Amino acid sequence: MSKNWMIDLASNEIKLKKRTWFIQLFHFITCRRYTVRELYIFIYNEFHAPDKIAGMMSYSYPIDHDNIKKPKGVPFNYVMQGGWTIPESSLKKLIKGPLISEHGYALLVKADTTSEIAFRTVLKVIGWLTIPGGLFGTWEFLKYIFKYL
Repeated sequence: MSKNWMIDLASNEIKLKKRTWFIQLFHFITCRRYTVRELYIFIYNEFHAPDKIAGMMSYSYPIDHDNIKKPKGVPFNYVMQGGWTIPESSLKKLIKGPLISEHGYALLVKADTTSEIAFRTVLKVIGWLTIPGGLFGTWEFLKYIFKYL
């Protein structure tokens, strides 16, 4: 997560890092998404890292969750707090919520249904099959062209 996400203390934002175009293309083709739980753990680790903990103590913690024991399949509710935000472009990369705005006015990331998870899996498989298929097709096309030159 730390390769792709950052905590911007100046603007109180949690957001995706700027990536090169080919990394963005790779993430697009493979439908790379991050769960709200992964984001929560990333934030926890950043705020509690031994080399950062002293500097982070002056900032409010960005996300809280209901610590209620629930039956299997029922997600935790994660809630933004302390004035922290996540830009819309970064919210689009989050799945498996729910993540709720600070005062409960908006559902930022909804809980996924089984059909949404299945659809996302199919898209990933198609993305992974597209890369070798495209490379093989390009190679065959180039061999065909150079055969007649």
